[in-house]
Amino acid sequence: MPIRRPRGPKPALRHVAFLEAVALQDEASPGRISFQAGFLTLRLLDEWVSLGGMIADSESQAHVATKAAVEAVRDDTETRTALLRILEAITMLHDPDAQPVLPRVFAYGSMLEHRGHLMLAADVYATVSRYVDVRAHLDLAFDALMKQGFCTRVGGDLEAAQRAYENAGMLAGRARDRSRVLYARIGEAKVAWSRGNLPAADAALTKIAAEAETLGDARLHAIALHDCAAVARLREDLPRAIRLAFESFARTTDAGEKERVLGDLGNFLGHVGAYDTARTALTLLERSARTQETRWNSRVNLMDLAAREGSETLFEQHRRALEQATLPGRLGVTYHRDAAKGLARFGRLDEARTSLERARGLASAQGMHQLSFEIEALAATLDEQAKKVKQVVPTSAPADIAEALEGLLRETATV
Repeated sequence: MPIRRPRGPKPALRHVAFLEAVALQDEASPGRISFQAGFLTLRLLDEWVSLGGMIADSESQAHVATKAAVEAVRDDTETRTALLRILEAITMLHDPDAQPVLPRVFAYGSMLEHRGHLMLAADVYATVSRYVDVRAHLDLAFDALMKQGFCTRVGGDLEAAQRAYENAGMLAGRARDRSRVLYARIGEAKVAWSRGNLPAADAALTKIAAEAETLGDARLHAIALHDCAAVARLREDLPRAIRLAFESFARTTDAGEKERVLGDLGNFLGHVGAYDTARTALTLLERSARTQETRWNSRVNLMDLAAREGSETLFEQHRRALEQATLPGRLGVTYHRDAAKGLARFGRLDEARTSLERARGLASAQGMHQLSFEIEALAATLDEQAKKVKQVVPTSAPADIAEALEGLLRETATV
């Protein structure tokens, strides 16, 4: 007789992203040990929610094995601490109630995201979304979906990103939170631009910016203007991109967001040949940014600006300073990629290829697939980079933008 199989959905293998990351690492490498510990911790969380208190017992076989894997992460205190905090919460609570544990899980996802492990972070945020009580913890539920959308979008899984943003929008709609609905729609517009549909993204973001202004949501208005500027840059409408970025910068009050807008504004100005004002913006950011990573990123942009200007002396000054720094995750890949472009522009092709190989290796080791594609495309056109340094004729920035940034630079120098 045929075997009768139970009906119902097939069980899904969760946290596949961690298994894939483990497979890419060498045996006994710190990365492999860290990703294995993350996988086991998330699986223990799943089993605890499913099976109950027996898994929370610190003497249970599953718990002992997971804790041993976490404690084996000796070269990464931040990861070990984040995972131990999750295990400790499970042990203390005993009975399966994921809600008090989820903020710790979210924090682990944020750490992975910050390091550039976007698909791993997306998996962690999806775990939060799976277990969160939406009625009691709307903020956490919404943020987890938006973070999941961001990580999968940048990681190249646009279908997953679209679903996450749509779910975030529906969640906000049920809560009658119009600002959050618009914020989720910004995510959907970014999926459209990631697919290459820039006119649709531009139209959507322009509409969102107008509605946010009508609502009186200054923060959301500034964010939408910043994204409009980014799309205008991609559509090669640099004057509009600069104006929108400056409007966003003037309206932004959050320090971190203000730094991101200023960085883009500096880049846009550099692309139109307004080198002096671009340098003012990026120098201001390098001096005043709250985090070391932002200051490093500003110097990478200053290095790229020097290459576009044709100043090999300035380019080399920034490159050597960055070469001595321990740049984190994505920024390290970006630095080596941009250094390769600059070296090629100055005719130093052998050094450029070496830098590009370092970028390729870092991107591959960290699973940064989108950056890997960009690096491969650059490798195919490296010889052409030498011709680009003379393509932009120096020009002047709009007077009000130049004056405002010079004033900010003077204020920063005084402080």
